[in-house]
Amino acid sequence: DEEYKGEVAFLYPTTLSSHADSELYAAVAQVKQNANLQNGIARLEAAIEQHKPAQPELYFELGEAYWESAKPEQAIPAYRQALARAPEFWPALHKLGLALSRTGSAESAIAALERASSLSSDATVLNDLALVYRQAERMNEAVASLQKAIILNPDLSQANNNLGGLLRERGHTAGAERAFQKAIVAQ
Repeated sequence: DEEYKGEVAFLYPTTLSSHADSELYAAVAQVKQNANLQNGIARLEAAIEQHKPAQPELYFELGEAYWESAKPEQAIPAYRQALARAPEFWPALHKLGLALSRTGSAESAIAALERASSLSSDATVLNDLALVYRQAERMNEAVASLQKAIILNPDLSQANNNLGGLLRERGHTAGAERAFQKAIVAQ
């Protein structure tokens, strides 16, 4: 079963209310499904540049396309453009934090992820924040973030596994064992 990788097209309606919307949303569809991603990125960039849309989601999707293409340094400006239009848009803050952490900007990543975690109840954000805390050698904060993630979603096996790893590194064998057991059960 092979995935389609060609151009996307509207089935119904065949066009949207405006030419700009048709161009923008067709380009988003192209990158969203990873169908012909490189051409889709160029198409979405061109549509955004031409029409300068107000919707933060369009910039976010451009950032996501770059993220999927393993280009976090190019995703960062797109996520920032989304946030310039909607500062409370936590998915953009979350992904901005991840992109910043991949490019070596740990403290900026932490600031974005802390803000995202204050706006969201998604335990994955706290798990990701903990990983960046660990990268910055802020172990107490990493443990606390993972504990909060587990309270929000006890079934998040990654958070339990990460907590087990941190506790084991810190010599807390019994706590690490409990966390690893919870990770196995949560899967």
